[in-house]
Amino acid sequence: MESTNKAAAWLGIATSVIGVLAFFGVTNFEQIQKALDPNAAQAEACGIVRDAHREARRRLLIEQPSDHGRYMEGQLRRAADATDDAKLRDDLRTTADGYDLLADTWEGVEGRKPTDSAILQMQQAEQRWRDYCISHGTTPW
Repeated sequence: MESTNKAAAWLGIATSVIGVLAFFGVTNFEQIQKALDPNAAQAEACGIVRDAHREARRRLLIEQPSDHGRYMEGQLRRAADATDDAKLRDDLRTTADGYDLLADTWEGVEGRKPTDSAILQMQQAEQRWRDYCISHGTTPW
């Protein structure tokens, strides 16, 4: 009898918590995580890029440079979509655009040659997000 009362009490508490969360518009665990840790999305983005660079190094040994570029472009865009930080998102997208341009060049796409300024812009953006990730506890590679 006592265990039934405890189970009913816990069920009541859980229902109340869910009701309160729903009242405030929380519909999934990610929203709770973001509320508890505002840097969670940025840490996720940095982790995506870190893992992508590790995988890209492995892939570069067995694939063409353009495949490496396409892979990195996709992962950088995925990381950009994961973050809430506008500056980090812009820097990740700028780097992804650079990888897209380089992959096009490696594939011989007509009219897609990187300029010195485009490469410099990509390198500067990459350095900024690397510094950001390091300062927030995620080593880039």
